Amino acid sequence: MKTVLFLLLFFVQYGFTQNQNNFRRDTLSVYFELNSSVLSDSAVTEINALKNRVGDSSIIELKAFCDTTATVSYNKQLAQRRLDEVRIKGDFQKLNLKQSVLGEEFDFNRMNYSAKQYRRVDIIYKRPFKGLFSNYEGLQIEEALGLFAEDSTREDITIQLKLQFYANEDVFMPGYEKELATLYHFMKANPTITAHIRGHVCCVDNRALSTARAMKVYKFLTRNYIDRNRLSLKGYSNSKPHVWPELTPEDTQMNRRVDVIFRKRQ
Repeated sequence: MKTVLFLLLFFVQYGFTQNQNNFRRDTLSVYFELNSSVLSDSAVTEINALKNRVGDSSIIELKAFCDTTATVSYNKQLAQRRLDEVRIKGDFQKLNLKQSVLGEEFDFNRMNYSAKQYRRVDIIYKRPFKGLFSNYEGLQIEEALGLFAEDSTREDITIQLKLQFYANEDVFMPGYEKELATLYHFMKANPTITAHIRGHVCCVDNRALSTARAMKVYKFLTRNYIDRNRLSLKGYSNSKPHVWPELTPEDTQMNRRVDVIFRKRQ
């Protein structure tokens, strides 16, 4: 009964009407070679696949970047040529898109700058939430896990933990204790559920550090007598960012994280 009442309140509060609250922004980044404004065949394939998946009406913005190899003026022009290339090859000319040509004109010193990472155009699009159990905005982790455990139609769920790490370390930032306790109590109360712990980093490739971050959560659970046969872990380096592109220190901090895929055993 409590679950039913909660779901009714959730539907009333958030609704499922097709408005801006039912969509999230996402980004496809396509990359260029040094000093080039020509898209590769694989990049064109990625763009076409995106259009087929979400439709032209979901594309909302193009944002072009450049590295710092040449002058600011030249890099702005190169970024513009790259944006034009994406518009033409992606057949976006007839769409009323917001277009931003940044070149190198933002503060690279605020990030771990990688030149190759900024030879790109971002295609920003919106996509609808797929339903209640695909979106946990506004829900506490314990509430989301409780709903997942009781939903007989859902086999797995990915939870973004709010605990974060200091830069270049596998050391938790303050405030992590509550989330670890929530994970422990959930795993203890649901012995048929497994957890795949995924470690992540910001900025540049560092698989070892991402693995070490996943290991911190894994060790907490095993030291508290959660069966290691129910647990797995992997470091994903910077291949699965939660926030992209990383334009601010807050963005990079959000990507120093761990998430967990919970699965029900068959």
